[in-house]
Amino acid sequence: MTDITIAKGHEALEPAIRFALDNESTMNRDIAQALEDGHFAEPWPIRQTIGPVKPRENPSGMIIQHGETLATWGDIDRVDMTFSISKSYLALLAGIAVDDGLIPDIHAPVRDLVDDGGFDSDQNQAITWAQMLQLTSEGKARSGTSRTGLTITETSALAPGWPGKRASNARCNPLARIGNTTTSA
Repeated sequence: MTDITIAKGHEALEPAIRFALDNESTMNRDIAQALEDGHFAEPWPIRQTIGPVKPRENPSGMIIQHGETLATWGDIDRVDMTFSISKSYLALLAGIAVDDGLIPDIHAPVRDLVDDGGFDSDQNQAITWAQMLQLTSEGKARSGTSRTGLTITETSALAPGWPGKRASNARCNPLARIGNTTTSA
């Protein structure tokens, strides 16, 4: 049984939380095995696992509105593997970074703020924040941390305009940081 905590006056959230718990992913909890078995059905080399994976645990979550925690369930302190939802986290964090002025222009090259060598190549130097967020950057596989503290990972094949273009697949670290803002999965 998963523990659910709901702030007084927000009990109407319980059915949605119960729905989420009752309809969790059917993906094998042994993520390494699920990936090896082709869970995402992506062709090689896109499906190649780079780095460690760990088994997923029971569902958990948190609902926050205007800085107030309205509800929590499961182990909210545990960092878990995330996949496509990472794009949503990245979009939210990028929005905060834009609002806070940490990313002053989403149409500027990422290399203007990220100085880790990952955007130095001819293939990657023109990639903009907008392209990363729209999954159209087609940059070389790379990962890094910007001067603003945003941890990003971008995986794809070719830079814009290069022959053989294909869609990119952006991932973000579940502990990505922008300034003092942290999110965890």
